[in-house]
Amino acid sequence: MKKILVIFAVAVLLGGCAFGKRYDYGRVSINAPIGQTSVAVALNVMVHDRRPYVVSGGKADSFVGLSRGGFGNPFDVRTASGNPLSVEMADSLANALTARGFTVLKAHAQPRDTQTEATRLLTTRAPAQRFLLLTLNEWKSDLMRNVDLHYDMKITVFDEKGVPIASAAQKGVDALGRVGHAGIPPAFARKVEALLEESQVAAALKV
Repeated sequence: MKKILVIFAVAVLLGGCAFGKRYDYGRVSINAPIGQTSVAVALNVMVHDRRPYVVSGGKADSFVGLSRGGFGNPFDVRTASGNPLSVEMADSLANALTARGFTVLKAHAQPRDTQTEATRLLTTRAPAQRFLLLTLNEWKSDLMRNVDLHYDMKITVFDEKGVPIASAAQKGVDALGRVGHAGIPPAFARKVEALLEESQVAAALKV
């Protein structure tokens, strides 16, 4: 009995640092690498979560990745607010674009909505000069000692009629090293900044 209690205590200690973690994607500082607009440009923004395990219901839409205990046992990590990851990411994206002079209105689609349905929701939410859709096919961090970041994301810009005029995508697995829990959300900023500075996307956002 004593041996069982010791094993249980060790397991708790090794897993304690991994259990119950939450990441804040809603207040990530994104430096949108696009020119400051001289006039208020109406821009509707949406982040559409299409991660397969979220669409299927296997994971909650607030799931952001895994944090592993000392034995490698995985614990789910969720958003700080408890809101969907797409909502938190849209908040940070909208804040960055507002700082660049855009008048931003956010739209929201459910994971089970098709791409067509999400695009319709975005482009009919309200009239705008540009519509920006960030599709999240994968976003998951996996932390034990080091961090692996799995991502598959695409930005699409639509004109005032809802016609796609530019896009950029990134997909891969990055070894972030020993950045710890705090080093994971800023990786989202870097990925979005890289997508926004793609020449087609940057040009499409200059109205």
